[in-house]
Amino acid sequence: MNKFVLIFLLVTVSACNENDTGQQFDSDVFPQRWTLVRMSVGMSTNFVEGDEMKWQETFVLRENGTFTKTRDTKGDVISASGTFLFSNDAGDKFLFLEFEEESPIIENCPGETLETYNLLSSASLSGGAVSCDGSALLYERVE
Repeated sequence: MNKFVLIFLLVTVSACNENDTGQQFDSDVFPQRWTLVRMSVGMSTNFVEGDEMKWQETFVLRENGTFTKTRDTKGDVISASGTFLFSNDAGDKFLFLEFEEESPIIENCPGETLETYNLLSSASLSGGAVSCDGSALLYERVE
């Protein structure tokens, strides 16, 4: 399946999410806590939520430009840290997480220490390892 089609589907599905509270956050206020709410099943167009996901995950962005990402896979909890950067490109807003070192928590091609997310709104973003045949991920801001 074309990877760009999958990303388009993720954005479309998230935009139509009936559970969207419409809550708006100020992107310049920290800390920011983001929680994984939906993931694709491999390279399919099927999505799972909540306890059906392979893992639960959050990351916290701090005012000093650092973050910590935590993943809970059935009680096995791992964390990784690094720095983040928001960027605008032709009207699209992105979030880049640069990890201090390689970690299994990084959703990108093997050996990469950078994750890229597309901010869909002030309260949702999408990312994942789609370019490496991995899952598409949707996060919502909870703080």
